[in-house]
Amino acid sequence: MSHTQHRFTRVVVLLAAALAIVGTTAGMAFAAMPMGLPGTATLKVISPTPGQSITGDLPIYVKSVGYKFNFDLAGAPVLKTVGHYHIILDGKLVDMGAGEHDVVSMLGVAPGAHTLTLVPSNNNHMEVMSGAVMIPFTYAGPVRPLPAPISYPDTPTIAVASPASGAVVKGSSFDMNVNVANLSLSGELFGKDLVTGWGHWHVFVDDATMPFMKVMGGSPTVTVPLAGIQPGWHTFYAVLVDNQHMPNMTMPVMTSVDLYVAPSIRVTRAPSASKVTYKRKAGVAKYTLKATVNDQFGASVVGAPVYLQKYNTTTKHWVTYKTRTTSSSGAVSVTFASKRKSATSYRWYAPATSDHVSAKTGTQRVYVK
Repeated sequence: MSHTQHRFTRVVVLLAAALAIVGTTAGMAFAAMPMGLPGTATLKVISPTPGQSITGDLPIYVKSVGYKFNFDLAGAPVLKTVGHYHIILDGKLVDMGAGEHDVVSMLGVAPGAHTLTLVPSNNNHMEVMSGAVMIPFTYAGPVRPLPAPISYPDTPTIAVASPASGAVVKGSSFDMNVNVANLSLSGELFGKDLVTGWGHWHVFVDDATMPFMKVMGGSPTVTVPLAGIQPGWHTFYAVLVDNQHMPNMTMPVMTSVDLYVAPSIRVTRAPSASKVTYKRKAGVAKYTLKATVNDQFGASVVGAPVYLQKYNTTTKHWVTYKTRTTSSSGAVSVTFASKRKSATSYRWYAPATSDHVSAKTGTQRVYVK
């Protein structure tokens, strides 16, 4: 086995061990997962460039090749064309990439030669090692030493402060707040050498094992994406780990809350163009504004109230113009007849009918000549 292969193998083993909790093996979880990204998935690294001298924190600028980024789907079921990437510094996992642009703290990193490795990853964090890209660079400083060890009198604990168990969460994400005792949190120490009294926490959904990890928290509050999570009741776990993402394998320090993930309504206008022009015939122009109403997973929403709103240019407010309910196919429509020239903005709006429903809108501008 080559030095490079040995390093990659060590990273995979480290990642699996770091994110797994006793009770369910990562291998068992993976066995139930469908096929994910192809072996051709890789990354185009724009920054840093090989051999570059870096001063201060390490900037990353990367593009996906052979798949698409969706960082909010981490911890969700795998897809054949969607994933994220992992950041590895000198063979140690730092974090999941947060976007095409990211930054790695150089806290605790000595000046000199280093290697950044970026690896395409499935939603369940299985890495596509054939697509990994290694970038050697030189760190020119400044020197920022690791924080001093802290000796706490008791063992670390973690508790979810909010949301409370039984709460409803909706929209694209929610904030999870925790109270941590006897451990100092630091996102800058992700993947760095171990320091007594320092660490961070991970968030999992429904299973505290690697395929279900959503985000890492270096402060008491993290934003947890809800993309890819089916509506209904789910258990969210918060687990304390050390700088290298390892929990206490003898007695994991963790807590959980049961939350109801609410469905959301998505309105798609039809025609999809934002500007639609209709020509009058015999002095009257008839035109129809259509939309379909789906939930966040594409299923038709039946019988939901939907409003067509018209923009009042004088008051600068949207005013409800027509009310409709959706059909069995989720379709709604309104037909107009106009005898004069007009240019009006309309939007379809699916209201928040209860605490369990959020909404998005579709807007289009209509011209009658």
